[in-house]
Amino acid sequence: MRTRALRYFEVVAQEGSIRRAADVLHVAPSAISRQVQKLEEQLSVTLMQRHKQGMLLTTAGDQLLRFIRDMRQREDYFLSHLADAEALKTGTLRLATGGGFISDLIGNAIADFARTYPGVRIDLNICGGDEVIRLVQDDEAELGIVFHQHNNACVESLLTCRQPLVLMVSPEHRLATCTELSLQEVAGETFAVLTEAFHIRQLLTLWENKSRIHLRAQLTCNSFDALKLYVRTGLAVTVLPRFSASSEIRDGTLHAIDLVDEVLTNTSVHLVMRKGRQTTAAMQTMRDYISRTMEAFS
Repeated sequence: MRTRALRYFEVVAQEGSIRRAADVLHVAPSAISRQVQKLEEQLSVTLMQRHKQGMLLTTAGDQLLRFIRDMRQREDYFLSHLADAEALKTGTLRLATGGGFISDLIGNAIADFARTYPGVRIDLNICGGDEVIRLVQDDEAELGIVFHQHNNACVESLLTCRQPLVLMVSPEHRLATCTELSLQEVAGETFAVLTEAFHIRQLLTLWENKSRIHLRAQLTCNSFDALKLYVRTGLAVTVLPRFSASSEIRDGTLHAIDLVDEVLTNTSVHLVMRKGRQTTAAMQTMRDYISRTMEAFS
């Protein structure tokens, strides 16, 4: 089977559409259709069926997709072990993480890892928690860092650390003198929140449904930096884990107030990998750096 045809088929399966796959691959849709058709002719099976929702995999197509991902994992594992033999002088490590970990991850774990192993390339994907889990589950990332992982039979936690959510306000906000509050006490405030792609926002929605209180969100965004900048103006408050704004708390541009709501404080961060995946030296070494250096896991 041709590598190009397999790659085209995999992207169509991931995107659910030949047109979207063409945008990702920067090739003509007709070229992708031809490659998939040749693959079907070679294998004498139907791999995809066209529906209103897009291209859906047949049973044979699903089996081929799993074969491709297994083949890529074996290739990664082989190449990583070649790199291991050279004391991590070469190779690639793919990471996926939520946006709230960026400063902590890059400034501590990745920076220290890169200084020690400059020949190892790091591919970093920044996305919401559900997408982090998907990337790890589909072997598009070896390791993922996620806030408050939901139970998922396909991934396992290598590291876990309790990290409660806190209320973030500007130092000039009228609540800045408080040390502890319940979210019910501040439910009337103007909020800035993340989108539903983030587990933090999903927890807030869970709290809203449980408490039957609707928070007034003036700003909704998918950027932790934008969220924190808006809160610094004093126009809104937000709910985040303390580590995601540690530098702002230290320099006094944001103030953190403990929350007493169980839904929002019984939370944790996780370093995850796909269950059953073979670990490489690069994965294990990065795990050690994350454990030793990141505030989120301290």
